[in-house]
Amino acid sequence: MKNNLLLLIAFLVAFSLILISCGKDEDDTPTIVSVVNVTLSPNDTTLGINDILTLTATVLPINATNKTVSWESSDTTVVTVVNGKITAIARGSAIITVTTEDGNKTATCAVTVDTVAVTGISLNPKTAALIEGATLTLTATLLPANATNKTVIWTSSNTNIATVTDGTITAIAVGTTTIIAITQDGGKADTCLITVTTPDRCNINTPGWGSSLGTVTRGSEHTISNDSITQIWSDAVRATNCDKTDFVGGSFGNFNADCRSNPDHLGDLFSWCAVIRFQDQLCPAPWRVPTRQDFIDLDIAMGGTGSSRTDSAHLVWYIDTDVNQWAGAYGGFCYSNGSLSNQGSYALYWSQSDESDQGNSLFFTSDGYINPRDWSNKFYGFTLRCIR
Repeated sequence: MKNNLLLLIAFLVAFSLILISCGKDEDDTPTIVSVVNVTLSPNDTTLGINDILTLTATVLPINATNKTVSWESSDTTVVTVVNGKITAIARGSAIITVTTEDGNKTATCAVTVDTVAVTGISLNPKTAALIEGATLTLTATLLPANATNKTVIWTSSNTNIATVTDGTITAIAVGTTTIIAITQDGGKADTCLITVTTPDRCNINTPGWGSSLGTVTRGSEHTISNDSITQIWSDAVRATNCDKTDFVGGSFGNFNADCRSNPDHLGDLFSWCAVIRFQDQLCPAPWRVPTRQDFIDLDIAMGGTGSSRTDSAHLVWYIDTDVNQWAGAYGGFCYSNGSLSNQGSYALYWSQSDESDQGNSLFFTSDGYINPRDWSNKFYGFTLRCIR
């Protein structure tokens, strides 16, 4: 019995080994699904220069084992391709080819590159109101959206009122101007009307002026020019009858300081608010109150930088009495309490430009400091010169 049992066990072990061996067949090897075709979408297209489009390659069958593809352009000077993304470079035509790594199957897309002409331009906004010194950027929308040449040329009909650079407007002085945008391709145009105002931070009902200015004199004229800038300036403004009282008190907004006689005939001292309220009398047409940009241009026309600096050598242009130079004077200024300060060493001249509660002025001193874009308390008394 014992021998029979051992024989049975040996038989069962051998039989199991045979079964295990028979269970291994070639079906355990992974199945390879070969590529039979590849398609491209789209298979033809027209693009404008610089346009970008991504092509879709579909490898068939969907369950193909190796879906790796390569891309090629027949003319890379016209169209380039990277992983299916094509970029139009220049006018012409090219064939984009996709090739499967498995089976070397191919598909193509015919690409034509041509310029897309501008058909129109639209500005947003069409009108805007700005205070002096403020900026606004206009949005120019060209049609169609894929126009090839999107260059826009910007101009202002009156750069004394507002300037424009690449669509950004800077308000310079009170008035209106039209901002014009013209497409380089096709000459399509649109406009935006800009109105520049001065915030009324000065109480126009506060007294401080007499019933008449009397005789207003502006003295000699001074022509300043370089290759691109020509300006004509008056001497400092003086009036014979404008309640030339001293400044009374030091409170903000005191209008008794609107016109104070400056000793030595160096030009009367006016608050900024007085200059703005009565500019048509102080600087009647063709004269006008200068802007901040006028002072910058003055400095540039005389060889300066248009910015603040210490420049004793250049200062001679401001104080020289030569008829072709500006011939300014160190008239000093008045604080809001009425005291005259720095006569003989400081010169401050109002412009019509302002920012918040400060007015813009030209400022230069006897030790050579020059600032054509200074900001000062509107209720101080400064000198005024007109420009035309």
